[in-house]
Amino acid sequence: MTASSGEGILLREVNHRMLNTLTIISVNLRRDLEYGEGSPHDVLERYERLINAQADVYRCLSLQGSCTVLAADAYFARLCKSLSEAVLEPLGIPCVVMVEPGDISRTQCERLGMVVAELVVNAAKHAFDAPAPGRIKIALCRRDDGWRCIVADNGMGKVDAAKGAGGLIVQCLIASINGTLRTRSGSAGTTVAIYIPDPTSAPQSADRSS
Repeated sequence: MTASSGEGILLREVNHRMLNTLTIISVNLRRDLEYGEGSPHDVLERYERLINAQADVYRCLSLQGSCTVLAADAYFARLCKSLSEAVLEPLGIPCVVMVEPGDISRTQCERLGMVVAELVVNAAKHAFDAPAPGRIKIALCRRDDGWRCIVADNGMGKVDAAKGAGGLIVQCLIASINGTLRTRSGSAGTTVAIYIPDPTSAPQSADRSS
């Protein structure tokens, strides 16, 4: 995959992510105005926190700096915390996160972070029935020859990570880092497993400040 095609994937993901973000804020705001408790000032404060949390998700997904290797545990812990605050907590969906320490290439981190964000938002929007939304689990485990990432929910088992505009972007992002994706759905929920191999380029010292 060429650099230009990779940049095109990222641009499509950014546009798709912005649309999802605005949709989530709109849905939550309408729900709070119709059924929520508290004064307009309370609603305003909640949405200031929500917008700030969404901004932090974007900061996580827009990696800056010159390092070519990052600390996976630090990066994904921050990303998952931001996703929980921005997407899951307003819907009452708890998130369990387990990330093993280890270094990951900047490109893999960037693309896998976008995939995780897409899968979490997709599950939050489609996997659950109110008023008992269930939970989402995110795990990232080190393997001798790469990384294995799991995003799972205990919802209705109707979420297909490979369909729709978001699904196409997910597939392109995973393909751009030579990864593979497997989805299992059933009455106990949906589990998406992603495997990405170690890149062939030699790693440099990791930036653990994420």
